[in-house]
Amino acid sequence: MKFVSERRKFSARYKDEAVQLVVQSGRPINSLRTQSSIAIALPVTRQPGPETSDLTTPHAYPWVQDEAYDSSRPFSIGSQIMNTVSRTEMWRGTLAISRIGIEPKEPVTLGASGSPRKTSEVADPIEAVCAVFQSGGKRVALVSLDLLYGGDCLLSRISARLPTESALEVVGIFASHTHTAPATDASKPLLGEVDSKYVEELVSTLSEALGELCAPGNGAEVELFVGSADLHLTMNRRRHWPLVVERSGGKRRFRLRGTVLAPNVGGASDNTVTVSVFRSPESGRPLAVMWNFACHPVGYPQPDRISSHFIGVVRDHLRRVFEDMELPVLFLQGFSGDVRPRAKDTLQPSISWPKRALLGPGSASFTTEGYAEWTGQLAEAVTTLALNASSPVNGSGLTAKEVRVPRRFFLEGTPSDSEVTFKSIRFGDDLLVVGASAEMVSEYAMWVRRNVTTKWTMIAGCMDDVVGYVPTERMLKEGGYEATGFCERFSARRVPAGVESAAKSGLNRVLDVT
Repeated sequence: MKFVSERRKFSARYKDEAVQLVVQSGRPINSLRTQSSIAIALPVTRQPGPETSDLTTPHAYPWVQDEAYDSSRPFSIGSQIMNTVSRTEMWRGTLAISRIGIEPKEPVTLGASGSPRKTSEVADPIEAVCAVFQSGGKRVALVSLDLLYGGDCLLSRISARLPTESALEVVGIFASHTHTAPATDASKPLLGEVDSKYVEELVSTLSEALGELCAPGNGAEVELFVGSADLHLTMNRRRHWPLVVERSGGKRRFRLRGTVLAPNVGGASDNTVTVSVFRSPESGRPLAVMWNFACHPVGYPQPDRISSHFIGVVRDHLRRVFEDMELPVLFLQGFSGDVRPRAKDTLQPSISWPKRALLGPGSASFTTEGYAEWTGQLAEAVTTLALNASSPVNGSGLTAKEVRVPRRFFLEGTPSDSEVTFKSIRFGDDLLVVGASAEMVSEYAMWVRRNVTTKWTMIAGCMDDVVGYVPTERMLKEGGYEATGFCERFSARRVPAGVESAAKSGLNRVLDVT
C-alpha cells in the first residue's frame, strides 16, 4: 500500500435539515444553516460537554446528491489536536495494512441463500482488509471480510500458515455478515454450499497478505482518533405475537404468545456507532478507518447478486470524501443478532393475510430507492464522524486477551466442535475492541457497555468460527428465531439452558484486560 502525505481539503454538504452532532469529546460541530443545505464546519477548540452524543433524528443525514470540496479549508484535524493535547499523552503505534478484492472468479452459492443456485454477478465489490497493529512490543492482527461468516477453516488454516516469527498476540477474523457473499462456513451447509476452491484461494491470499504485513520494517507510524454517536437507523426484529407456528426437527407446532420476526421499534438495539481514524503523525492524513455498528445487512433489493451491502456504501463514501479510493476501511459488525435496518420500506409487512395471523407481519426488503436513502444516511453519519474524529486515544501499548469456551455451552448437536472464542484488544487507555465468535443479541452489547470503563468500546460479533445465535435466558423462554428457530438451518439441535451465563462469563474474562 502506498501512503501519500499531502494534506486534504474538504467540506461536507447536506441536502436537507440536520441536527447538530456533538462528537464524544464534547466538541460541537457548528451547523451553518441555509435553506437548502447545512455545511458542517470543523471544530477548532475543545469544549466540555456530554460523554456521549445522540443523533436524535432517524433522518439526520440524508443522502448526498453531490459532494463539494472547499479549497479554503485545510485538512488539519490532526494539527488542531496537536495544539491542545501533548503528543506524549497520545497513543502511537505502527500499522501495516492491505486491502484485497475477494469477488469469486467462478459462480458460487451465497452464504445465507439456503438455495443451490450459484452466481458470479457482482452488484458491488466485496473486500478483505488485513491489518497488523504494533505498539509497546505487542502485535495483533485484525482481518475484516465482506462475508456472512468466516468459518473455522479460515481462522485455523490462516493461523497455521503464518510464519512463526510473526509473534501475533491475537488474530481476529471479523465477518461483516452480509447475506449476499460467497458461503465459506462448511459447518452450516444448509445456509449455503461452500466452494472449496474459492475458500482455498481466500486462505492463500489472506495468509500471504498477513505474512507480508508481519515482515520486519513494514508499516507506518500512526496516531488514533475516535468519534462516536448514537444513530437511530436500526430496530429490533423480535416481536411478540398472540399465536405462532414454530418449526423444529422438521415438525411444526402451534404456540400461544410467541415471538416472530417483525419490526419492533421499541425493542432493544445498540445504537452506538464508533469510528476510529488512524492518522499519520506528520501530515494528519488518514491511513485507515475502522468503524463499528450493529445491524443485520439484510433486505438487499437484489438478493441474488454479490454485494457488501451497507458496508460497501459507507466504504465508498469515506473514500470519495477523503479523496483516497485506496483507503483501507475495516468494519466490525456489532452485536446485531436481533437488529435490522429501520426504514420506511423495512417497516412494511412482507406477509399477507391470512398467513400473517400465524406467522406475524414479517419485514419487507428494501426497494432500490429506499436502500439508497437508508445507506446514504448511514454513510453520511459515519463519514461525518470520521472527518471530525478529533478526540485522541491516550496511553500507550496494546493489550490483548483471548478466552475459549466449549461449544456445548452455547449450542448442542452441531457438526463442529470448535470452541467459542472471546477476544479483546485495548489501544492505550481509551479504546477497547471486544469480539465474540457468535451472533450475539443486542442486550449483551448493553451489558458490556455497562461493565467497561474505557472511553470508547467497539463491540463486535461474527468473529472467527461463528457458533450461531446467542440469546438470553428470557429469549429462550419466549422462543423465536434467535432462540430456537435458527437451529435447524444451522445444523444444530438446540440452545442449552445457561447460555447467558456462559456468554457473560466469556465476555467478563476478556473485559478485564488490564
